Amino acid sequence: MTFVLNTMFRRVQSSKTPKFMKLFIVFLCRFTIARSAQDLVQSCENIQTGMFGMLIEKVVCIDLPGLKQTTTGPEKRIIAIGMGNLLADVTQQLVGQYGILSYEVAMLLEAASASDRAVLSPEEEQASMYNAEGEFVNPFCRLSYAPKQPPVAANIANHKAYFAQAVLVRGPGNCPETLRSVPPEIVTYLQSIQQ
Repeated sequence: MTFVLNTMFRRVQSSKTPKFMKLFIVFLCRFTIARSAQDLVQSCENIQTGMFGMLIEKVVCIDLPGLKQTTTGPEKRIIAIGMGNLLADVTQQLVGQYGILSYEVAMLLEAASASDRAVLSPEEEQASMYNAEGEFVNPFCRLSYAPKQPPVAANIANHKAYFAQAVLVRGPGNCPETLRSVPPEIVTYLQSIQQ
């Protein structure tokens, strides 16, 4: 796992693009769902001491606000569950960023989702059925009928309520002063979701 994270960190340093940063944050959140938040912290700290703190402060907190317009519904679900796991399970390492992360993820959950499929006009759709040589291309690819992947963390029915519980209950249970860093309007919003 260290090799994968090292490669991704090098890409973040050398040539980060908005699309890569979105996928990188989704990957980190999915990692916390599949393995655990503690495992993510340990993997980062094995690379370099203090790497997890730098990752959250210099990458996640800075790039998370830019995801509002580009994330799809399934990506928002992964981010909500993954960030909920981070905020609840490694609260001690996130004391300085707890309020920022809570605020940004709550704003992300309320933003409109980007569509998975581009909207084409009838003319554009007709033109997309032909390649550059004018030959007809079969738009009914066999992969379009492939079964969809099951949702990540299928046992969690309501990802917004899960995130709200992580921020308001599980995280402050580990470190009570963290709830003071969450803006009051976000606390009110998350309390309305939780019920």
